[in-house]
Amino acid sequence: MEVERVLKLGKRILEIKEQEKEGVFYGLVRDVTTEKRLALKVERERKFLDGLLSTLGSGVMVLDGDKRVLWMNTYLREMFHIQGETKGRHCFYLFSGRQSSCPDCYLEGLLREGKTQEEGVRRYYVPLMGEERDLFMKIQRVTTEEGMRLVIVYQDITETRRMEERVYFMDKLSSLGKLAASVAHELSTPLSVASTNLDMVLRKEKLSPSAKRLLSVSAEELGRSVTLLHRLRWIYRPLSMKKREVRIDRILKDVGAILRTFARERKVGLNLEVTPVKPFKGYREPLMQVLLNLVTNAVEASPPGGEVTLRAEEEDSMLLVTVR
Repeated sequence: MEVERVLKLGKRILEIKEQEKEGVFYGLVRDVTTEKRLALKVERERKFLDGLLSTLGSGVMVLDGDKRVLWMNTYLREMFHIQGETKGRHCFYLFSGRQSSCPDCYLEGLLREGKTQEEGVRRYYVPLMGEERDLFMKIQRVTTEEGMRLVIVYQDITETRRMEERVYFMDKLSSLGKLAASVAHELSTPLSVASTNLDMVLRKEKLSPSAKRLLSVSAEELGRSVTLLHRLRWIYRPLSMKKREVRIDRILKDVGAILRTFARERKVGLNLEVTPVKPFKGYREPLMQVLLNLVTNAVEASPPGGEVTLRAEEEDSMLLVTVR
């Protein structure tokens, strides 16, 4: 019978093997202090590396030439809910539950064709996230004394891709806004001239009831078109975020000029009430945009015959702007 045990003697670690043979006991004592300390150091460094890579949000796996796992960090295990021992098990079994290699295995190029490095993006269902995610994989082939190794690094780039798609979409919206503003700018002047001329004709010329009715309808439609174009021009209006002198009375007059026809179409009065207010340092364009939105909403919410009033006044050293 053979018995092995480890004995700690002061700072030394001894490995003792005892054997009984025909009633005689034999013992072999070996000093394994250096080996144990090296093994402990390697284990500490492995845990540090594991924790560091997990903190960076990267999954790492090392395979041999037969696609057997030699090491896998905790982050990757948690991503795919891999339980139990992984060392020595095939990657296709751990990730897909297969008994043989995956048909489209991305490792074949490095294993069979002699490549040294490969990278790409693949979409996998990640149990940790409960959805399909885009994983960027970088694979490095390394030759060691023990044989060929594949080091695979996984990084989840799903949110980065989604952000890129949002930026691309917003860029298209910006281009559309520029186009709308350009078209509105080119068309608003001739339409405004036509609308003004029709109003003059309706006021001064003697027209038959049917002709007057047709021209009135045309004037209303032209006015609606002019209002729409004014609003389109504000879809893409570069907003200056540099503080400069702002006169609230001029801003309210501009808002009234832009939305006067819009309010008239809905038979809603638009009144301005501005008490003497000193100019102040502020952001003119954003303030203008806010007031346009508020007044537009107020006009749309008012019944025919109603009135929307814009008022600006100083109150306790503050500027109070009211849309009623």
